[in-house]
Amino acid sequence: MRMKQEPKVEKVTASVVETVEPAESPISMTELKVDADRLTYRPVTNIMVRAIDQDGKKANCDLAHLERKSLLAWLAYDSERTTRVVLVILGHSLE
Repeated sequence: MRMKQEPKVEKVTASVVETVEPAESPISMTELKVDADRLTYRPVTNIMVRAIDQDGKKANCDLAHLERKSLLAWLAYDSERTTRVVLVILGHSLE
């Protein structure tokens, strides 16, 4: 079985965009973290991901509650999944 190669990630720094190789990605998919300040953020997406919650424990968390760095890593991990998520959020069918 072949391992899926992670895509390149765009890193935005003070309006400068640079391409970052997957090995240099800011975090891995197993280190997604919740931003405690976003826990009251509405609307929620109802798209649940496994992330480290505000208490440091793995939990199912709404995509809207991830910290920015974690959200970017999650979105960059799989472009097909990202496309489906955007379609769902905007109310389009998946077909």
